Amino acid sequence: MKPAPDRTKKELLDFLRTTYRDKDEQLRIIDEFDHNYSMDRAVWWYTKYTLFYSFLNQALRNHDFDVLTAFRFFIIDLYEQLSREHQKYLAALNKSHIQVYRGQSINENELKLINDSIGEYISMNSFLSTTTTRETAVFFAESSTTGSGSLKRILFEFDIDTQVISSRPFANVRHLSQYADEDEVLISLGTIFRIKDVQFNNEQNIWIAKLELCSSDDFAFKEIFEHEKKLMQPKPSLLHLGKLLGNIGSYEKQKNLLQQILNESEDALEQENCYLLLGECARFLKDYDAAIQYSLKCLELQEKAGVDALYTGQTYIAIAEVYLLKLELNLALDYAKISLTLVPEDHFLCGNLYRLMGKIYSKKAKYDLSLDYCKKALEVQQKTLPKDDKDVGLTYYWMALAYENMNDYITALQYLNESLRISRKNLPPSHQNIRIFQDHVKRMEEKAKALPISTK
Repeated sequence: MKPAPDRTKKELLDFLRTTYRDKDEQLRIIDEFDHNYSMDRAVWWYTKYTLFYSFLNQALRNHDFDVLTAFRFFIIDLYEQLSREHQKYLAALNKSHIQVYRGQSINENELKLINDSIGEYISMNSFLSTTTTRETAVFFAESSTTGSGSLKRILFEFDIDTQVISSRPFANVRHLSQYADEDEVLISLGTIFRIKDVQFNNEQNIWIAKLELCSSDDFAFKEIFEHEKKLMQPKPSLLHLGKLLGNIGSYEKQKNLLQQILNESEDALEQENCYLLLGECARFLKDYDAAIQYSLKCLELQEKAGVDALYTGQTYIAIAEVYLLKLELNLALDYAKISLTLVPEDHFLCGNLYRLMGKIYSKKAKYDLSLDYCKKALEVQQKTLPKDDKDVGLTYYWMALAYENMNDYITALQYLNESLRISRKNLPPSHQNIRIFQDHVKRMEEKAKALPISTK
């Protein structure tokens, strides 16, 4: 059963009063919130008190399960008000582009990560306060490093094409904010930007990072937008947090949260997505029987609702992947073949599906068929994904395995090196896949060296 708004508000109030039980000023603000809050003033409350914007955004960045659960009704109110303001803002705007700024301090590791990510995409993991005034943002950057020599000042310059179809709202909230003089443009969590450039400005002694808003039609980012569209419409919810918990590997917390959502939800789409995520979660927890049951339940809801065949195809793929992990290879192949009838040939997901079939045939020791399907996967991926996408790298890896098992070590080494190169572009240096691929390259080099000269 869905929780009533009064109940979720009371949960937040109880949480805040417990957190700030010895702080009189914060308790006064909480009492004021209790008596005066309304959903059309969510932005005002967000901008007025650090108790809301600082506490909430820290929880969003750290994926703090307890805090975000308590704040869930406020997050939804804030997002919905921002969505309404977004429509009004664009209707009144007579510019095709706007430039907004954010000044802050970051540490050396964060700066290195941004520098290493030029040309790549980032998704905002919190609500982002920006200003239309560059000088205001620079002032905030300078203020944030006072007394700390280890932090670096950085000015983020966001180039927003207002004609771009964004997956998340943004709007000037000056008329709603407690601090109108800051001319704030509030950007929703989940908004996706591409990092264009990062340079150091010697005159102002500040790093400048230039970013541009990413369109939901952007070729290189279709996968993320399609998944986000299904998971996050029409507003953010605990389901989004459930996905985030899975992304950071907190699978037990993810499972508990998703089961809570199922108990409260009366929305069929939300239930469907819960079962889909529970299936993924159970797979990572190696509870394969539960993973199959959750996925079958998701499939039942999808077929009942008559959803797009693509989404049903994704669920069949998820079931096939679990049967592969269980080494029930014939069942894995059966479900993969059903997916082939549902997923369009020109969709990136078809490439992943062909690679999955290649993996199944590899486990069946049918290496020629494995290679054939991996080649099909690569052909689709080269048409639907960026050249060095991580999925392309994984396909190269499985092609290398096929060549290795057919004793063609020279070709296997070529594909392993390609897989390693792409993985290094997409993954942090400490990621386990990079270590696995590096070790495999070394072993393959030894095998290649041991070949008779006439076969090299």
